[in-house]
Amino acid sequence: MTNFENHGPTDSEGHDPDTETYHVQFDASRDGGASYAVVTALSAVTDKEPTGIEPLYGVLDPDALDALFQHGSGNSKSDIAVSFELDGSDVTVYSTGEVIARMSEGGDARRKRA
Repeated sequence: MTNFENHGPTDSEGHDPDTETYHVQFDASRDGGASYAVVTALSAVTDKEPTGIEPLYGVLDPDALDALFQHGSGNSKSDIAVSFELDGSDVTVYSTGEVIARMSEGGDARRKRA
């Protein structure tokens, strides 16, 4: 499990081979919201087109996720993290505007190697 206190904005997007995670930074006021960033990260981790990923609404309400992080990256007064499993991947969305996705233990997602 990732330590939330050590997570701040990365200002980048990509695969981290050391941790086998995929990171997406988002700004809800510009980038389509947290749900869009989740789909981007899952697409990279699973090596699937966004339309080939299990629907996000199967595990949570995408509009509620976007509303929770609507103030944009780094602007929240609260430290919030939402974690869930989808399409064989573990996903965590942070109030700092970062989404981190990795293949679940025993999951069937294929990681995209950068």
